[in-house]
Amino acid sequence: MAYKFFTATGEIYRLMLHRLCPPGSIWLKNEDPDRRWAKLLYGLGDEMSRAHNRANDLIVEMDPRTTTELIDAWERVAGLPDPLAPAPTVLADRRLALHARVTAYGGQAVAYFIAVAANIGVTITITEPGLTVDIAWAHWWWIHAPSVVTRFRVGVGRVGDPLIAVSALGLRMYALMQRIKPEHTITMLLD
Repeated sequence: MAYKFFTATGEIYRLMLHRLCPPGSIWLKNEDPDRRWAKLLYGLGDEMSRAHNRANDLIVEMDPRTTTELIDAWERVAGLPDPLAPAPTVLADRRLALHARVTAYGGQAVAYFIAVAANIGVTITITEPGLTVDIAWAHWWWIHAPSVVTRFRVGVGRVGDPLIAVSALGLRMYALMQRIKPEHTITMLLD
Protein backbone atom coordinates (compact mmCIF):
# COMPACT_ATOMS: atom_id res chain seq x y z
CA MET A 1 0.00 0.00 0.00
CA ALA A 2 1.51 3.31 -1.03
CA TYR A 3 0.72 6.50 0.77
CA LYS A 4 1.13 9.86 -0.93
CA PHE A 5 1.81 12.87 1.24
CA PHE A 6 2.92 16.40 0.71
CA THR A 7 6.63 16.52 1.56
CA ALA A 8 7.47 19.78 3.26
CA THR A 9 10.71 21.71 2.91
CA GLY A 10 12.25 24.29 5.21
CA GLU A 11 11.80 26.94 2.51
CA ILE A 12 8.05 26.32 2.31
CA TYR A 13 7.63 26.74 6.04
CA ARG A 14 9.95 29.78 6.08
CA LEU A 15 7.79 31.50 3.45
CA MET A 16 4.66 30.58 5.36
CA LEU A 17 6.07 32.04 8.58
CA HIS A 18 7.22 35.16 6.72
CA ARG A 19 3.72 35.70 5.30
CA LEU A 20 2.24 35.39 8.79
CA CYS A 21 4.29 38.35 10.02
CA PRO A 22 2.35 41.58 10.54
CA PRO A 23 2.80 44.35 7.95
CA GLY A 24 5.57 46.85 8.54
CA SER A 25 9.01 47.88 7.46
CA ILE A 26 10.72 45.61 9.98
CA TRP A 27 9.41 42.55 8.16
CA LEU A 28 11.02 43.09 4.80
CA LYS A 29 9.58 41.05 1.95
CA ASN A 30 12.95 40.68 0.20
CA GLU A 31 14.88 39.97 3.30
CA ASP A 32 18.61 39.58 3.63
CA PRO A 33 19.42 35.96 4.62
CA ASP A 34 22.17 37.22 6.96
CA ARG A 35 19.73 39.11 9.20
CA ARG A 36 18.87 37.56 12.54
CA TRP A 37 15.15 37.49 11.76
CA ALA A 38 15.81 35.58 8.51
CA LYS A 39 18.05 33.10 10.32
CA LEU A 40 15.31 32.52 12.89
CA LEU A 41 12.73 31.91 10.18
CA TYR A 42 15.10 29.54 8.34
CA GLY A 43 15.72 27.60 11.55
CA LEU A 44 12.02 27.43 12.44
CA GLY A 45 11.11 26.45 8.88
CA ASP A 46 13.64 23.60 8.83
CA GLU A 47 12.41 22.27 12.17
CA MET A 48 8.73 22.56 11.20
CA SER A 49 9.35 20.72 7.92
CA ARG A 50 11.20 17.98 9.79
CA ALA A 51 8.24 17.59 12.21
CA HIS A 52 5.80 17.63 9.27
CA ASN A 53 7.67 14.90 7.41
CA ARG A 54 8.06 12.75 10.53
CA ALA A 55 4.28 13.06 11.10
CA ASN A 56 3.86 11.70 7.57
CA ASP A 57 6.17 8.82 8.51
CA LEU A 58 4.08 8.14 11.61
CA ILE A 59 0.95 7.72 9.47
CA VAL A 60 2.77 5.06 7.46
CA GLU A 61 3.96 3.38 10.68
CA MET A 62 0.39 3.21 12.03
CA ASP A 63 -0.48 0.57 9.42
CA PRO A 64 0.91 -2.90 10.24
CA ARG A 65 1.16 -3.64 6.51
CA THR A 66 3.65 -0.79 5.94
CA THR A 67 5.44 -0.35 9.26
CA THR A 68 9.22 -0.47 9.34
CA GLU A 69 10.55 1.58 12.26
CA LEU A 70 7.84 0.51 14.71
CA ILE A 71 7.65 -3.18 13.77
CA ASP A 72 9.24 -4.24 17.07
CA ALA A 73 6.76 -2.17 19.10
CA TRP A 74 3.85 -3.49 17.03
CA GLU A 75 5.00 -7.08 17.58
CA ARG A 76 5.38 -6.55 21.31
CA VAL A 77 1.83 -5.18 21.58
CA ALA A 78 0.40 -7.97 19.40
CA GLY A 79 2.23 -10.71 21.30
CA LEU A 80 4.50 -11.69 18.43
CA PRO A 81 6.46 -13.67 17.57
CA ASP A 82 4.01 -16.41 18.38
CA PRO A 83 5.68 -19.00 20.64
CA LEU A 84 3.60 -21.70 18.94
CA ALA A 85 4.81 -20.92 15.42
CA PRO A 86 8.20 -20.35 13.83
CA ALA A 87 9.17 -16.69 13.99
CA PRO A 88 9.40 -14.99 10.58
CA THR A 89 12.72 -13.29 9.89
CA VAL A 90 12.00 -11.34 6.70
CA LEU A 91 10.34 -7.95 7.19
CA ALA A 92 7.55 -8.73 4.70
CA ASP A 93 6.70 -11.96 6.56
CA ARG A 94 6.78 -10.16 9.89
CA ARG A 95 4.33 -7.59 8.51
CA LEU A 96 2.02 -10.35 7.23
CA ALA A 97 2.04 -12.12 10.60
CA LEU A 98 1.40 -8.83 12.38
CA HIS A 99 -1.45 -7.88 10.06
CA ALA A 100 -3.00 -11.33 10.48
CA ARG A 101 -2.81 -11.06 14.28
CA VAL A 102 -4.18 -7.51 14.45
CA THR A 103 -7.07 -8.15 12.05
CA ALA A 104 -7.94 -11.64 13.29
CA TYR A 105 -11.42 -12.02 14.56
CA GLY A 106 -12.96 -15.02 16.11
CA GLY A 107 -15.71 -15.53 18.51
CA GLN A 108 -17.25 -18.21 20.60
CA ALA A 109 -18.62 -20.30 17.75
CA VAL A 110 -17.53 -23.93 17.57
CA ALA A 111 -16.90 -23.55 13.82
CA TYR A 112 -14.25 -20.90 14.50
CA PHE A 113 -12.22 -23.18 16.77
CA ILE A 114 -12.53 -26.10 14.35
CA ALA A 115 -11.23 -23.84 11.55
CA VAL A 116 -8.29 -22.66 13.69
CA ALA A 117 -7.29 -26.26 14.39
CA ALA A 118 -7.68 -27.15 10.70
CA ASN A 119 -5.32 -24.28 9.79
CA ILE A 120 -2.51 -25.99 11.69
CA GLY A 121 -3.39 -29.42 10.33
CA VAL A 122 -5.49 -31.00 13.10
CA THR A 123 -9.02 -32.31 12.60
CA ILE A 124 -11.12 -31.85 15.73
CA THR A 125 -14.68 -31.96 16.95
CA ILE A 126 -15.93 -30.04 19.95
CA THR A 127 -18.53 -31.13 22.47
CA GLU A 128 -20.12 -28.68 24.86
CA PRO A 129 -21.75 -30.63 27.69
CA GLY A 130 -23.24 -27.48 29.17
CA LEU A 131 -26.07 -27.83 31.66
CA THR A 132 -27.25 -31.16 30.22
CA VAL A 133 -24.70 -33.05 32.31
CA ASP A 134 -24.35 -30.98 35.46
CA ILE A 135 -24.06 -27.34 36.51
CA ALA A 136 -20.36 -27.96 37.21
CA TRP A 137 -19.80 -28.53 33.45
CA ALA A 138 -21.49 -25.28 32.38
CA HIS A 139 -18.29 -23.62 31.12
CA TRP A 140 -16.41 -26.69 29.91
CA TRP A 141 -15.92 -27.85 26.35
CA TRP A 142 -14.18 -30.95 25.14
CA ILE A 143 -11.83 -31.02 22.18
CA HIS A 144 -11.84 -34.42 20.47
CA ALA A 145 -8.66 -34.86 18.42
CA PRO A 146 -8.10 -38.57 17.74
CA SER A 147 -5.30 -37.85 15.23
CA VAL A 148 -3.04 -36.32 17.91
CA VAL A 149 -4.12 -38.14 21.10
CA THR A 150 -3.24 -41.80 21.63
CA ARG A 151 -4.55 -43.89 24.53
CA PHE A 152 -2.95 -47.01 25.95
CA ARG A 153 -4.68 -50.12 24.59
CA VAL A 154 -4.50 -53.49 26.30
CA GLY A 155 -2.94 -56.01 23.97
CA VAL A 156 -1.39 -53.27 21.82
CA GLY A 157 0.59 -51.22 24.32
CA ARG A 158 3.51 -52.43 26.38
CA VAL A 159 4.48 -52.01 30.00
CA GLY A 160 5.95 -48.54 30.47
CA ASP A 161 3.90 -46.88 27.68
CA PRO A 162 2.02 -43.75 28.81
CA LEU A 163 -1.71 -44.11 29.36
CA ILE A 164 -2.33 -41.05 27.21
CA ALA A 165 0.14 -39.56 24.73
CA VAL A 166 -0.30 -36.27 22.88
CA SER A 167 1.81 -35.49 19.81
CA ALA A 168 3.79 -32.26 19.49
CA LEU A 169 1.22 -30.99 16.98
CA GLY A 170 -1.53 -31.83 19.46
CA LEU A 171 0.22 -29.92 22.23
CA ARG A 172 0.65 -26.94 19.90
CA MET A 173 -3.03 -27.05 18.92
CA TYR A 174 -4.13 -27.32 22.56
CA ALA A 175 -1.92 -24.41 23.62
CA LEU A 176 -3.37 -22.36 20.76
CA MET A 177 -6.91 -23.21 21.88
CA GLN A 178 -6.03 -22.22 25.44
CA ARG A 179 -4.82 -18.86 24.20
CA ILE A 180 -7.83 -18.00 22.02
CA LYS A 181 -10.67 -19.53 24.03
CA PRO A 182 -13.07 -17.32 25.97
CA GLU A 183 -11.51 -16.61 29.37
CA HIS A 184 -14.38 -18.00 31.42
CA THR A 185 -14.26 -21.42 29.78
CA ILE A 186 -12.24 -24.58 30.51
CA THR A 187 -11.10 -26.96 27.80
CA MET A 188 -10.22 -30.64 27.94
CA LEU A 189 -8.31 -32.50 25.23
CA LEU A 190 -9.71 -35.96 24.48
CA ASP A 191 -9.29 -38.59 21.80
